[in-house]
Amino acid sequence: MSIEFALQQALYALLTADPALRALINGRVYDRAPKDVEFPYVSFGPSDDDEENLTGVDAGSTAQQIDVWSQDGAGAEEAKRIGGAIRNALHLQDMDLVGGSVILMQILSKRHLSDPDGVTTHGIIVVGIDFERD
Repeated sequence: MSIEFALQQALYALLTADPALRALINGRVYDRAPKDVEFPYVSFGPSDDDEENLTGVDAGSTAQQIDVWSQDGAGAEEAKRIGGAIRNALHLQDMDLVGGSVILMQILSKRHLSDPDGVTTHGIIVVGIDFERD
C-alpha cells in the first residue's frame, strides 16, 4: 500500500470518528461521492505529494484537499460550520499511519466558493502532512 493511500485512510478514520463532524454530515465522507449523494457531505480532492530523502531519512509531505459540499439555503454558513469541524478534527492531531508515522499535520488553508449552479457551496480545506516512512 502506498503511503499516500495510507494517509487518506487515516484521515478518513479521523473524519468519520469525530462526533462534532458526524453530527453535521452523518458520516458522509467519500473518496468519490455516489451519483445520488445526500447533502451535506465531504469528499477527498486532489493531493500534492513531495518525496524527500534527506540524510538517510525516508520522509515526505503531502497537501491533501478535502472538499465540503453543502446545499443549505443559508449560503455558506453550513459549509463553514463543517469546515470548522474538520479543522478541529485534524489540526495538529496525532494520526495512526500504516507504514510510517506522521510528524506534523496542520490545516494550511480554508476557502468557500459559491458553485455556478447557484445552490451549492463548495468548501476547500487543505491539510498539510509531514511524514516519515517506517
